[in-house]
Amino acid sequence: VILSDNTLEFSAVLCDKNTYGVANTTYGLQSTPCKPCQRNLITLQNGSRSYTDCVNPAGYGYSPSGATQCPPGSYAPVGSMQGCVQCPAGRTTDSDPTKQIAITDCYVIPGHGIFVGSNPSPAGPWDPSTSGMNDTTKAML
Repeated sequence: VILSDNTLEFSAVLCDKNTYGVANTTYGLQSTPCKPCQRNLITLQNGSRSYTDCVNPAGYGYSPSGATQCPPGSYAPVGSMQGCVQCPAGRTTDSDPTKQIAITDCYVIPGHGIFVGSNPSPAGPWDPSTSGMNDTTKAML
C-alpha cells in the first residue's frame, strides 16, 4: 500500500489452508506472499510456515511432483507422504478418495470368497471365526 507521503506500508496476513508463509524476517521492500502447496497437497490448518507442512490428503499417494489420487484397490492415509498402498489380494476400494484411507477400507471384490489360512473352503457370512478380530486383521483376511 502506498501512503500519502509516498512511502510503502507492508502488512502481514495469515496464510490460508493449502499455502505456507516462507519468511520469518522481511527486510526492506521485499514482499513474500504465501506460496501454494505442490499439486494436490494440503495443509491441515491456516498459518503454515513451511513446505513441509504440506501433506497428502486421504486417498492420495505422494510422489515428488505432488499427490495423485489412489486407483481403486489401494489406499493412503492423510499425511502419510508415501505412495498408495495396495489392498490384499481379492480386495478393492471404492474410487472415492474419502473411502481409500486405510486397510479397513479394502473390501472383498463381489463374486469372491474369503479363505481363512490354507482352508480351501470360503468362509460364509455365518462363520464366527472372525469374531474377536480387530478391523485391520479382518481386512487382511
